[in-house]
Amino acid sequence: MKHWILGAAVLAAGLIFANSPAGAFPPAAPADPHAVRPVGSPHGPNPLNLTPAQQKKFAALQMKYQPQAIKAIRGAKTSADVRKRLAPLEKKMNTEVMAILTPAQQKKFRALRAEAAMRDKAAAAHAGVAPRK
Repeated sequence: MKHWILGAAVLAAGLIFANSPAGAFPPAAPADPHAVRPVGSPHGPNPLNLTPAQQKKFAALQMKYQPQAIKAIRGAKTSADVRKRLAPLEKKMNTEVMAILTPAQQKKFRALRAEAAMRDKAAAAHAGVAPRK
């Protein structure tokens, strides 16, 4: 049971940050063993062409929401429960993300999220599970 909870915690962190474009969250310092590393992107390391200042803001958001995400999933019994608990956090974070981006970057971000949602849906269909909402 403990292994399932640990797996759910890793999944939860991934759910929050998986829809963020690669490069949005620069890698944390190697000395931080608890840092969440960004997931690679087929669009390259910085598909939104973030400035260094924007990258710092994204890193701050990551550090702000990571503990909240872990706290939100504690006690979750199913993946649906994890998604339900993370939905409000994801909504808040996305609002803050959009405030950091320029209008052109916002458009690209929405396109990348839509593409990721299509991949999630296809993967879920292939695995025979309900896709994330």
